[in-house]
Amino acid sequence: MKILIELLSKLCVYALFWLCLISPLLSNAQKDSIRSVVNPIEPLESLIDSLVNKGMKAYHVPGVTLAIVSDSQFVFTKAYGLANIEEKIKVDKARTGFRIASITKTFTALAAMQLAEQGKLDLHAPVGNYMPDDDFDFLDDRPF
Repeated sequence: MKILIELLSKLCVYALFWLCLISPLLSNAQKDSIRSVVNPIEPLESLIDSLVNKGMKAYHVPGVTLAIVSDSQFVFTKAYGLANIEEKIKVDKARTGFRIASITKTFTALAAMQLAEQGKLDLHAPVGNYMPDDDFDFLDDRPF
């Protein structure tokens, strides 16, 4: 399990690194030029395929689904590899589920920091301030 978590962590870091390189293509400053292209990712698809395949091979990842979103719209989705190695079942981007283990903590922390940045969440306030009273009345006023 530790190896799987390590591999997923490395793959996520690898993917985020490359998405950071690609994201300027989808920035607000370039929206007008992108609109003239039918699919803004299309010119980068072979690069994306190459990076994903190299990452999968380097970290021994059998299957991946990649989605790139801009302005709440999918601009690229693709499945790579196998969902089931023994039965040689390919990853289906619409139906294959991936267990993500503890990686959700990262997304939760990111969301909390964004809310704090917007002034909607006080990181020093007791967590009970943000929970419905009926379900979490066992929480006292002490911070965790």
